[in-house]
Amino acid sequence: MIFRFMFQYLISFCSDEDICIVLGNALDHAVESAMETEPEKRYINFNMVASSNVLTLVIRNVYNRFTPEKKPDEKHNLGLSLIRKAAARYHGEVLIEKDENECSLSLFFYENWSILQNAIE
Repeated sequence: MIFRFMFQYLISFCSDEDICIVLGNALDHAVESAMETEPEKRYINFNMVASSNVLTLVIRNVYNRFTPEKKPDEKHNLGLSLIRKAAARYHGEVLIEKDENECSLSLFFYENWSILQNAIE
C-alpha cells in the first residue's frame, strides 16, 4: 500500500485531544477502505495544513464501489460522530465524497466564526 503523509502543525486553537480523535478515526476508516481493494491498487494520501487560525485536513484513499456495502457498525458510526463533534467545536465542516475509485474526507476547523464568514463573502 502506498501511504503519502504531509503534516504541518502550527496551531494553538485546536486541542491535542481533538487532533488525535480526528486523525485516529479518519485514518482508521481510510486504512479499512484501502484494505478492501487489491493490494497493488491500495493508497492513502494525507494532507494536513495549519495556519494560526485555520486547520485543513484532507485524506483521499482508494475506494472500491463494487465491494459489497457493509452496514456501518457501531465503531464506524462512533468514529464519524466523534469527527463531526470535534469539527463542530471549531465551527468546522466535514465533507465526505465518494466516486467509483476514491473516497475523500475533508475537514476544516476555524478558530472563530468570523473567519468562515469572511471567507464566504
